[in-house]
Amino acid sequence: MLRIGMIGSESTHAPAFACLANLPAEDGSFPFGDARVTEIWGGDAARTREAAREGRIPRIAEKAEDMIGRVDAVMVVPRDGALHARYALPFLEAGIPAWVDKPLAADYADALRMVRAAQAHGTFVTGGSTVRFSADVAALRESFGRMRQKGTFRSAAVNYPADLRSPYGGLRFYAPHGIAVLVSVFGTGVRSVRTDVNGGNLTALARYPGFTVTVNFAETPRYYGVLYAADGVVVRRVDTSQIYQKGFADFLARARAGEAPESYEPLLLPMRLLCALEESVRRGGDEVEVAPADR
Repeated sequence: MLRIGMIGSESTHAPAFACLANLPAEDGSFPFGDARVTEIWGGDAARTREAAREGRIPRIAEKAEDMIGRVDAVMVVPRDGALHARYALPFLEAGIPAWVDKPLAADYADALRMVRAAQAHGTFVTGGSTVRFSADVAALRESFGRMRQKGTFRSAAVNYPADLRSPYGGLRFYAPHGIAVLVSVFGTGVRSVRTDVNGGNLTALARYPGFTVTVNFAETPRYYGVLYAADGVVVRRVDTSQIYQKGFADFLARARAGEAPESYEPLLLPMRLLCALEESVRRGGDEVEVAPADR
């Protein structure tokens, strides 16, 4: 059995991931094999009991660190990203792989600390937004690649909501989803961002070498990517219905194989982009360079 510990119970993510592993399908099989969420810890005792009941998690730990030695992997899912490094680091330092929810951390320094700890102790950290696992994001990436190869691509737009006033860190609580679409489709070469806040909504311009992508963080019932080319336009709705399953499967495959990502840049770049977005908002919309990978 691959034993998974869950840290954080206030969001729906804890029982959602636990149900994927712990509840059988209609035919009685377990889609994720022998993976089970075996225990949980959360700051709110009542909510933790509820999450354990919903996800059929058999044990509630007294302290998060008590799970070290009893689990093979851990998922860190508190809503507040400022707590993520605090809870993930003891497990990474014990050589236990960690999946950390979005936002990966409160700041880039904490994100880098988790990566460095994983590298130093022979394990890995992954996580962030699971929107990158959407089949529609993959389809947009393929369409973008074809347009670039033909030389017809001109610009693009993405929309995914974020709340500047979220009590869980403002912009950084939900903006990682739109950022995930951006870097998954258009790559890690983004150089700078500038922002505009109007009517409570945030719009950003992400500048790549040779093209610019508009990212709309306005609240909408559906999410889209739009690619503009000299010979046509591609409009694609981004379906998120299967992203938990695909993100969970990716984490389990890595945990079973002990396989760290080839590069941590796809995990770290969104944090640097988020910092640049926040800085641009603070400066009233000024263009802000995205920090390079070695910072």
